[in-house]
Amino acid sequence: MSRQQVSAVRQHGPYTYVRVTGGLETRNGFWAQHKKHTSFVFKGDSLWRVQLWMYRGRDLDTALKQWVDLYRHMSATYGPVSFPEIKTTGDYDAELVERLFRSTLEPLATATRGQSATAVVKFHMTPKTSPTAKRVSAMLAYHSKFGYYVMFMHDQPRPVTRL
Repeated sequence: MSRQQVSAVRQHGPYTYVRVTGGLETRNGFWAQHKKHTSFVFKGDSLWRVQLWMYRGRDLDTALKQWVDLYRHMSATYGPVSFPEIKTTGDYDAELVERLFRSTLEPLATATRGQSATAVVKFHMTPKTSPTAKRVSAMLAYHSKFGYYVMFMHDQPRPVTRL
């Protein structure tokens, strides 16, 4: 799918150009019946990644709710997930996911509040077995100056020429 084909889907427009990635974005994308800011990243002129911005802001509770909702979605859709930056054994459940990330992020946010130094941390979530047609992943990030980011990404193994 090309830039022109993406931007031709008018019900989700308007689309704006993203200088950093060379892609397009819209505030009118949808996921699970909820409007989401959606970015489209291209390799050449072919769609390579669709990135849904599940949350951007300063509230840890809201960021964790979106992260746990993504955990539930990915687990139900793709099976067991892994968190490469956190080494644990056994199975996860939503409650454990929430506790793990709260216990990591809350002290970091407290320690950096009001400081001039910048702290950035990122965590990824991926299915243990990826779908063959695409690679899905999620990212939870904290930036001490800007807050929390939760993203859900669909990457194509090769550029998409049509939907």
